[in-house]
Amino acid sequence: DWGSSIGRINPELTTFGAQADLLTVQKGAFLAGLNFIYTSLVDPEQDLVTFRPVHVGQRCFCGFKALILPGVILQDGSAAGEGCILQPGTVVHTGKSRLAHDIQ
Repeated sequence: DWGSSIGRINPELTTFGAQADLLTVQKGAFLAGLNFIYTSLVDPEQDLVTFRPVHVGQRCFCGFKALILPGVILQDGSAAGEGCILQPGTVVHTGKSRLAHDIQ
């Protein structure tokens, strides 16, 4: 047991810098194609890598090309829209998500 709870995930899910024990995707979550989930960030100026867990709750929806950065928590039943960027440490509450940046 690596500490992950992986529900049904689209095979096109892309995880860069993801540690298996830092990524939790609960049952019923839907991740559309080409999502990017990061559990680590690199700060080249300080020669430092920071790891933070990412949690995707039950019945969550992540739209196409959503970028999920370390420390993000998508609470049960919440949604992250197509092309959104969820900044490190963001908590998305049920029924609410914010478009921080538009991916072109």
